Amino acid sequence: MQALTTARFAMTPAEAVNLIAAQHGKICSVTFIKRTTGELRTLTGRSGVRKGLKGGTLRYNPAEKGLIPFYDMRDGRRMIDANTIKEIKANGKEYVVGERY
Repeated sequence: MQALTTARFAMTPAEAVNLIAAQHGKICSVTFIKRTTGELRTLTGRSGVRKGLKGGTLRYNPAEKGLIPFYDMRDGRRMIDANTIKEIKANGKEYVVGERY
């Protein structure tokens, strides 16, 4: 029996940000490099989650700092550096960021 292979699609970092934003409410996973330690990290969760916010709004605009707000199903709210995204799994497809560009 042959293993099923998932098609991989290449995209730019800007396209990756748009894909994550388009998932608004749908579960996806994002692999990126952490700013603080330089290690790879994978988060599984959703973007656009508003429930449970305390204190209203952030003191800064994440987009101006190149960050994407993301709700990780294991660790809660996190920020993803848009410039260090390596891979996204969404809509049953794998997207590789920066490859072949």
